[in-house]
Amino acid sequence: MKWPSNKKLIQIAAYAGVFTATSAMLMRDSIIQRIKKQDYYTESLKILRAHPGAVTLMGEPIKELGFKLEDKKNFADGKNAHFEVKVKGPKDSGKMYLWAERVEEKWNVKRIELELKSQENKRLVVKKEENSS
Repeated sequence: MKWPSNKKLIQIAAYAGVFTATSAMLMRDSIIQRIKKQDYYTESLKILRAHPGAVTLMGEPIKELGFKLEDKKNFADGKNAHFEVKVKGPKDSGKMYLWAERVEEKWNVKRIELELKSQENKRLVVKKEENSS
């Protein structure tokens, strides 16, 4: 049996590399889209967009620009979730920090904070967990 030429082996390796990279990107995007459909994520954005202080500081509409899946601060383990989501309005942009907890089958948004680029050392508390006592 005759071995393929080096040129042919390089072509095969290049195609395999492109296939692997494309598959990884598609898988990453699929995971991000699943997270964006979770109740805690959509509810947090809804609360932010309805908050008078956030609307005053950012303007309307407030757009969600996503999050970095690679960032270790962003996680959801089935019981707890924490994400730093980039958001942008006509007046300012920044990050929405959200914390959520799953109780039985329902996600509860526990806390939402907004940090603006114009005031990076301050955060607006959009929602904080109410004490049950």
